[in-house]
Amino acid sequence: MTFCVSRREFLGGLGVMTAATALPAIRGYASLAHPLYPPMDLSYFDTPIAPAPADILFGYASITWGGNDRQAIEDIASLGFHGIQLRSNVIKEFGSPAELRDLLERHQLKMVALSSGGVRIDPALEAEEIAKHTANAKFVHNVGGLYLQVTDERPKDRAIAAADTPPMQNLCTMLGASISKSPTNALRTAQSPRRIINAWDG
Repeated sequence: MTFCVSRREFLGGLGVMTAATALPAIRGYASLAHPLYPPMDLSYFDTPIAPAPADILFGYASITWGGNDRQAIEDIASLGFHGIQLRSNVIKEFGSPAELRDLLERHQLKMVALSSGGVRIDPALEAEEIAKHTANAKFVHNVGGLYLQVTDERPKDRAIAAADTPPMQNLCTMLGASISKSPTNALRTAQSPRRIINAWDG
């Protein structure tokens, strides 16, 4: 089917369209309503957000080097680790906390923990044990370390009893929150970490 438009009809329609474009625009309903949100600057989204640094940093323990702590520090730092755990033998190996602190700073390492050794559960040795680990805690503080790690030892010739808990409590009280206590097999066998916490809270 053929659709034909005369010249008169075409010119008439063109005139109507021209007149319609000259009329003022009629505001619709959407333009009369208030905006849902006030005007805001969206230019902040033009800049990508950089990822935040990771909260978890990895370290390594020097025990693998069998007492050669200077080599351990060098090797652990060269592998890109940020922290190191040292044992109490470094107290005798280094002349002062400042010497160890300077060595760690040169290698950009943090002493996360010092393994201070075991706590003998014996009332007769309590004062000696507290003095030893308190001195080690001061060494950690002067080096700029974070934690002192202690373990406890099973009493000789008998099982662990509830009366063995106070020595560990007293030591933790003396050294404060800077102790990272690592239970030994004896502790895990007797389930004493929970007993220590319960006794402390009570």
